[in-house]
Amino acid sequence: MNRPLERRVHGLVRFIQTDDEQCIIEGTVDGLLPNSSARINIHEYGDLSDGCE
Repeated sequence: MNRPLERRVHGLVRFIQTDDEQCIIEGTVDGLLPNSSARINIHEYGDLSDGCE
């Protein structure tokens, strides 16, 4: 689905590893429609060669 440029979702997410087992995830996401639901997928290794499954 192509959205007009002014409606594209964008943002910044930071991953801060506090120790060997924990990570703080913080960020902002802009461009979402008000009162809509959204999903963010986080992949441990970042390999999306088979799509986002």
